[in-house]
Amino acid sequence: MVDFFCGTGAMSFEAVSRGAHSCVCLDHASSVVDYVLQVARMFQVENKVLVKRWRYPEPLSSIDDRLKADILIWDPPYGAVLP
Repeated sequence: MVDFFCGTGAMSFEAVSRGAHSCVCLDHASSVVDYVLQVARMFQVENKVLVKRWRYPEPLSSIDDRLKADILIWDPPYGAVLP
């Protein structure tokens, strides 16, 4: 699963708690990335949740050119203007 614009990471943490093998959380804000990493450590799922700083429309290969997922969550911030 890849969670674009992950915010709190809630969707990813819920997916992991329900049996998802792994999740990738992407967000452009370093404060969000730090927070999601902290929560992943708190829930002891840092081995299942990969958190990366990513800004749309960077190619996903900038994260990992082997990135594959069955589920994509695309939830940009309200009012965001995306090209």
